[in-house]
Amino acid sequence: MNENLDDYKAKVIPEIRARLEWQRDLVFTATTQRGYDIDFDAAAEYEHQLRHDVMAHVHALGDVAPSAKPIIHLGATSQFVNCNTELLLIRDALQLIAGKIAAAIDKLAVFAARYRDLPTLGFTHYQPAQPVTVGKRATLWANELALALEEIEHRIDSLQFRSVKGTTGTQASFLALFDGPDTNTTTAQRTTSTVTPQSLYLMNSTEMMSIAGE
Repeated sequence: MNENLDDYKAKVIPEIRARLEWQRDLVFTATTQRGYDIDFDAAAEYEHQLRHDVMAHVHALGDVAPSAKPIIHLGATSQFVNCNTELLLIRDALQLIAGKIAAAIDKLAVFAARYRDLPTLGFTHYQPAQPVTVGKRATLWANELALALEEIEHRIDSLQFRSVKGTTGTQASFLALFDGPDTNTTTAQRTTSTVTPQSLYLMNSTEMMSIAGE
């Protein structure tokens, strides 16, 4: 079975990459030739007509890239586009917060070292307690931030993206697009891809590969 799977990968992966590169180049060429910038007014008008946020942008992009319009959303479903996009935003936001917390910890480390010998009165429940130093207090603040940073980094590392299996989760649209192999056939025996080009492009993107650790 492993040998069959290796043969399958050797045959299909180059085909997938070629298709993805073709699709990427088609969309890129179609948009850059027109100096494409997101037309939010056009998208808003389409959303008013269609009552669909993703399709509004698909149509707006299709207006300025007509040669790419038939494949922009081919076989895809808007929900996994939305979900994965939101997860990318969450990941980027967490990374931004993590960077700011790390910078704060670094500043507190410098502050703590500078005032390590400066005495001050400690408090417990707003009541005077034992003498400490300002530097010691700063290390406690930094420790709280370090715990928060550890939690955020864990969330970033364990963030899981949604699957891309079509509107009902059965891959039916993908099977229809790629010669419809028998759903009971094993992956190793299939000779055609059952994943839509948009999904493959997302999964092979720099962002997804970095998360997968490739």
